[in-house]
Amino acid sequence: MLACDIKKAQRMKNPKSEIMKSKTLPLVAIVGRPNVGKSTLFNRIIGRRRAIITSEPGATRDRIYGEVAWKKGKFSLVDTGGLILDASSNNISSLVRKQAGVAIEEANLILFLVDGREGLVPADEDVEEVLRKASVPIILVVNKIDSRKLEEKVSDFYSLGLRELLCISAEHGLNINQLLEHISTFLSLSAVDDIETRKPIIVSVVGRPNVGKSSFINKLLGEERLIVDDKPGTTHDAVDTFFRVEDEEFTFVDTAGMRSRARVKKGIESYSGLWARKSIERSDISLLLIDITSGATTQDAHIGSYVCQKGRGCILVANKWDLVKKKKLSSNVQRNHEMMIRKKLHFLRFAPIIFTSSITGEGVFEVINLIRLVSSAQNTRVERGILDALFGQIKKEHPPPSSPVKPIKIKYIRQVGVKPPTFRLFANHPQFLSNSYLSYLSNRLRRAFGFEGTPIRVVMYKGTEAQRAQGSGFRAQGSGLEIEN
Repeated sequence: MLACDIKKAQRMKNPKSEIMKSKTLPLVAIVGRPNVGKSTLFNRIIGRRRAIITSEPGATRDRIYGEVAWKKGKFSLVDTGGLILDASSNNISSLVRKQAGVAIEEANLILFLVDGREGLVPADEDVEEVLRKASVPIILVVNKIDSRKLEEKVSDFYSLGLRELLCISAEHGLNINQLLEHISTFLSLSAVDDIETRKPIIVSVVGRPNVGKSSFINKLLGEERLIVDDKPGTTHDAVDTFFRVEDEEFTFVDTAGMRSRARVKKGIESYSGLWARKSIERSDISLLLIDITSGATTQDAHIGSYVCQKGRGCILVANKWDLVKKKKLSSNVQRNHEMMIRKKLHFLRFAPIIFTSSITGEGVFEVINLIRLVSSAQNTRVERGILDALFGQIKKEHPPPSSPVKPIKIKYIRQVGVKPPTFRLFANHPQFLSNSYLSYLSNRLRRAFGFEGTPIRVVMYKGTEAQRAQGSGFRAQGSGLEIEN
């Protein structure tokens, strides 16, 4: 059935797509040299941690977007990597400059952030020279001003010749409301229509370091949205990209590579792994990218297990397929690779596998169609009559094995949720039902109704639906079963 759905996805016409520039809201870009507090300010305004904060310069590399609601208006905010304009800087620095340059071009307003503790330095003057050429309104924001002694250094920044200057402390939240008022005035924010719109499908792109996650998203979007480098661990933050395909919206979240805990160093890498896990938790579907040249590994299994544990939809993306095809191996090489992946990731047997290349684009656009199919499966609700008919057939063909203590009588089953599809099983002694019988039941549900790409939850309850509503039934307890807690 999975193979059938993959063929269906491949037959579907590749949809026209576009990157959603700030979701049509006015865009404010935070720009400055490294380590002046850009990510701290971004997190303070957004109201939650979205960008990694560390004393190590260069923690932010890609553009990170967030949406801000201030009074009755809204705007988008983008955090950029620290600008290092030295021509002798490394490849990553040049890529960061390119990403920041895109944010500056898109912006309706720039927050030029400087460090009030250090005072004006030549690197600030270099950044100001770049910003002047952009012809975008600029607010000079002097950060880290949390004492009157530091206010003496502020006068140096007037030499930059910018009319609007505001002192803040992003870490302590000082003057943040004033900054938001300035932004509101500059952008002439008006009330935004709060009509409920269709929520985008959130897709996290996860995997080990250097499996090609950022390259994959860039190929899908048709632009260098994310920084790509041969060095593993280029992506630190979880980076959101808004993406529209025809009338459907997606949010792709590129995450840092997830290593085994024993190999994770302290600092940025430990934060990155934590955020990758949080990105899985807030997503609807995870694309688990596998480097097909090395095959599925134990770490891939750990990541896949976390996706499954959180009940998220999953698509296995066997990336770098072009490198395998170059070797001109036997005609059944793809089938052999698929069998090896299935063996290693046996608990993800519900997840479709697609072979892709971020270089040639093979299979990349078919992933969008697979995401749509998995999203549809996640949200499937089975009519009660159809479910009752199937369950009657199941009980007749394969009744639950008898317990050594008491006979087990399953009364009926009800679907109680989606994402993932969740079913409640009512029985007289559910604690005696075995794992194998629950697995059989899940497989029958999957065969009957699809549910490709999504796990299924079966929770058990002693009594009837009416007793549960009255609170007179009790929840079954057991080991290794999908039990309602």
